[in-house]
Amino acid sequence: MAIVIRMNRHSRHIPTEQEVRFAEQLAARLRHLRERTGYTQEQVAQRAGISPNAYQHYESAQSGRGAPMNPRLFTIFSLANAYDVTPAELLDIDHDIFGEDEDEDEDGRWLGEGGLWV
Repeated sequence: MAIVIRMNRHSRHIPTEQEVRFAEQLAARLRHLRERTGYTQEQVAQRAGISPNAYQHYESAQSGRGAPMNPRLFTIFSLANAYDVTPAELLDIDHDIFGEDEDEDEDGRWLGEGGLWV
């Protein structure tokens, strides 16, 4: 039985360690892609259709309130398009942030939650 926690707009979500690591690894990936392409932060933001300030927050892994950045799916697609990569390539981060390393097959491929191929 799953527990559902409903939060209203006044609730404060305390980020998990995994959420923080995900934001940090995505930020590092964005910096790497930007340095590889030679774009400025402003150019990437314009190509992705987001504000330069928002992009700076993604690269720093922090929101303006100090919480880890949590981009929406649409933003992931927009950022991937800005770098001419697929969303999967953009999210090429270390899967062990979720502590799932024990779910690897004999060839080291990650099976993911519930043993599903990812």
